[in-house]
Amino acid sequence: MEARIQSNSQQVIWKDIETGKEKTARFRTYRRLALILGLVVLALAAGVFSLRYFWGPNQAKVYDHHYKAVVDGRETDSLLEIDPGQRIEIFRMGNGSDEVLEVHDFKNGITGIRFSKHQRCYIKSQSTRVPTVTEVASEDTEALVGDPQGGDMVKVEESQVWVPSEEPIASRAFLLNSKIWEMCQELPIHWISPSPLR
Repeated sequence: MEARIQSNSQQVIWKDIETGKEKTARFRTYRRLALILGLVVLALAAGVFSLRYFWGPNQAKVYDHHYKAVVDGRETDSLLEIDPGQRIEIFRMGNGSDEVLEVHDFKNGITGIRFSKHQRCYIKSQSTRVPTVTEVASEDTEALVGDPQGGDMVKVEESQVWVPSEEPIASRAFLLNSKIWEMCQELPIHWISPSPLR
């Protein structure tokens, strides 16, 4: 009888040991799965944030420059905003009902001008290429005419008048992705074209 009790107790001990080994093996498997799952989630999160960083909207700095401009014969304070990320220049002249906004949208190749006083917008086509600093400087020196010895330099500009079309544009679909649409969507929009001043 004592041998039977001893063999039963040995079987119970062996069962406990085998059960403990199985639990330890399962615990190790669960830990490995949790570690792998955590690494996969971490890699996905890093991938999402890196995609958002590389392909997300560019948080470019907007540059502001204050200057004076003449609008309707009066000198007014003006502001030039340049957003290189959106490829847009915005000129703000005056304020309130006398405000004039001019938007150069290089991305879409359109310039838009909004006159709050007249409740109208005008657009014209322009180059989609943003001018470089050296090109602007060379244009300024070419426009100067005068006697180099006398020191009297006068800036000569081509005289022209921008003439609006009779009817506002009917289809505005090409403006939907432009800053011009935001400022002129409820106003009539006319194309303007240059005409020489006589």
